[in-house]
Amino acid sequence: MKSLSPEEMKAVYRVMRLLEEDLIGYPDEEWELDYYEKQLIDRKEIRSLTKKLKAHLAKEEVIEVDKEITARKYGGFSRGPDERVYRTLEKAFEGRRTAKIDYFSPGQENITQREIDIYYLSRRYIVAYCHLRRAIRKFRADRFVTAKITDERYTIPADFNKKEHL
Repeated sequence: MKSLSPEEMKAVYRVMRLLEEDLIGYPDEEWELDYYEKQLIDRKEIRSLTKKLKAHLAKEEVIEVDKEITARKYGGFSRGPDERVYRTLEKAFEGRRTAKIDYFSPGQENITQREIDIYYLSRRYIVAYCHLRRAIRKFRADRFVTAKITDERYTIPADFNKKEHL
């Protein structure tokens, strides 16, 4: 049997990453069963295959594919916010606690770490004071990758008007 070429290996790795991020197919869903009602592949197999393929690719190729997958996952309005992340942001907002986040920046096509004080929260946009930029910023809710609540507290300025930022 002939082995995969580097280009083929990269293509298979890309497909496995797309599956891993639920950007194509949903292996855990009942409707993804085959004719015999058997699951075609499960998450454990996807992770295992992805890890093995990654080990055989050049570091630059892995970075290129992973960057492409991140851009696909967080770059469009095709999905809503990550529910776990959004619940964390809601709790931070309700308790007026600073949130430490990872946020996908489409212009730079990378993920940046920030600390934010949320002033307005909706399922589409979040308006917050960004400690990194030292300014009030509008963030797309579906571009938050992770969120953690810190012990830092804040107050929303009395003159804050969400309409000026939406």
